Amino acid sequence: MGRTMKAAIVVPTIREKNIADFLAAWADEFSGHQVIVVEDNPEKSFDIPGQNVRHYCWAEIDAELGADSWVIPRRTDCVRSFGYLKAFEAGPDIIVTLDDDCYPEADGFLKRHYEKLLRPSPESA
Repeated sequence: MGRTMKAAIVVPTIREKNIADFLAAWADEFSGHQVIVVEDNPEKSFDIPGQNVRHYCWAEIDAELGADSWVIPRRTDCVRSFGYLKAFEAGPDIIVTLDDDCYPEADGFLKRHYEKLLRPSPESA
């Protein structure tokens, strides 16, 4: 890879402790990438620190999408769909979604997955 890969990581949550633990566990891996947290609540019920973290809730969904906000499901992890929209708008090389209770097994998760996406498939060889 000639340039640095930029990722957007989309995470739905309703649990302050889980998202805090999640972000701490992934801090090194997510450094330099954008993390998009979509809280499945009408208003933000907790703060999430971090310069590379964008935190959204229903209020932002409704404000941005207006009459079309119904398209984003509520009271389900599918609220992450708004995160996909925000990630797409940011224009990353790769969009990854994880739940707030998933933790890294080894360093390089994002890089390994991105490199696999860039490899030609056996059918195209």
